[in-house]
Amino acid sequence: MWKISSNLKIICIFAALKRLCNFANNDNNDNFIHPIIKGIIIHFVLAFIHPFVDGNGRTARSLFYWYMIKKGYWLTEYLSISRIIYTNKTAYEKAFLYTENDGNDVSYFIQYHLEVMKKAFEDLKKYLQRKIDEQQNLLRFSGISNINERQRYVLRTISESKRTLFTPKELATQFDISVRSARTDLQSLVDMGYLSQTNLNKRAMGYIKSEHFEQLLTEVLDKK
Repeated sequence: MWKISSNLKIICIFAALKRLCNFANNDNNDNFIHPIIKGIIIHFVLAFIHPFVDGNGRTARSLFYWYMIKKGYWLTEYLSISRIIYTNKTAYEKAFLYTENDGNDVSYFIQYHLEVMKKAFEDLKKYLQRKIDEQQNLLRFSGISNINERQRYVLRTISESKRTLFTPKELATQFDISVRSARTDLQSLVDMGYLSQTNLNKRAMGYIKSEHFEQLLTEVLDKK
């Protein structure tokens, strides 16, 4: 009896997945559904069917991403929807419960998902603006001759007081270079007067802003 019931369940799951695939791959011109709404419905249905032992949520979100990109919404690829859902799982679960307990009215989940997308889009805009600002700040130091991009990063970071100390190991890890190359970069900035050395212990050396840093930087920037 259990075996028959188990087999029936598998057949039902396969049938539901087949209907989902048909829904995802075919557009009904007589019953238009906006691609974003349809992508959200695909997300919900896969998670509702729950065909796998594990990874149903990830698979459902992947299908949503796939459908959005398929329909030309390429920016979706850069939206961190999973991170937002993860930070507030309760709201995600409630959206499912409200839908299931109200005659499978999927509008609860659609509204929730649209809010998540809006939050993800706002986060993306902030991230892009931050990267633009960082790039523009790096360009401020383009007037300093004979320094590389890593050294510009060090000068910008110290200038903005985000950090007061650098070590060769940290710089090497961040830029995927050897510790020797990182030490050479920092030592060159010492020779130019921007940094000063400080002993961290008997073996390790750190690099901090020199007392002439602001003066030297002002002179260079004023020449630009």
